[in-house]
Amino acid sequence: MAKELLNLRLQIVPPTSEYRYFPAIIQASNKSQNHELRIRRHNSRKNTTSPRRRKFRNVEGLILSIKRLLYYVSSGCLDTALQLFDKMDKSDIFIWNVMIRGLVDSGMFQEAMEMYHRMQIEGIEADNFTFPFGIKACLGLKEGQNVHSMVIKLGFDEDVYTCNALIVMYAKVGCIEESERVFERMPVRDLVSWNSMVRGYVLVGDGWSSLMCFKNMQRVRAGLDRISCVSSLGACVLERHLLSGKEIFCQVVRNGLDLDPKIQSSVIDMFGKCGEVDYA
Repeated sequence: MAKELLNLRLQIVPPTSEYRYFPAIIQASNKSQNHELRIRRHNSRKNTTSPRRRKFRNVEGLILSIKRLLYYVSSGCLDTALQLFDKMDKSDIFIWNVMIRGLVDSGMFQEAMEMYHRMQIEGIEADNFTFPFGIKACLGLKEGQNVHSMVIKLGFDEDVYTCNALIVMYAKVGCIEESERVFERMPVRDLVSWNSMVRGYVLVGDGWSSLMCFKNMQRVRAGLDRISCVSSLGACVLERHLLSGKEIFCQVVRNGLDLDPKIQSSVIDMFGKCGEVDYA
């Protein structure tokens, strides 16, 4: 009986020499269970993504799309940009502004205005970044007046960038009086505002008003740049006023702008048309 019990014990309990394998076996079993648990948790996360995580992924995707859109527009690939634009979430005015600006910069004014009207139809409200380029895209007085009305309605009629665009737009269609009204109502004027008026008078052939505006601009110390010089020299040509041309040339030299190729060309043109060919 004792011998039978001993044989039974040996069958159930391994010899002492085999006990050393138990920790490795147990550890391997635990690793296998932990690995399976991690797999189940991972699959669970994939199947049940939290709303916060989904929102983050949507924002991340939108940012990537905007970067691609900016790249296509800046590279002049407007067809590709328009294709991407049509697939994007267009609830943000920034995306519309990117497209309108890209079309205007490429000289596609009709397409830019169509984009502006499409934006209005879809209920997207323009902002102060929309209007300067929207106004630049206007092809006629009526279209410009309609955009101007929207500017007033939305309260951007005192925004300096929008007003500068309006001044140029009205001057281009020959309505310099409207340009003057916009200019006079501006609470703040920058160098571009003054340049727009100086150039606007030249566009309508009023050299004297342009020169007077240029003098007022210098009186308030608004500054001086290439556009100021080229426009005012053009006014001198219109009026064949050599004295004013010489005064402007002196300011050009004092401000270190005499090496600018565009200004040099304007100075030569002014002296030549004012009868000082040798001086030119």
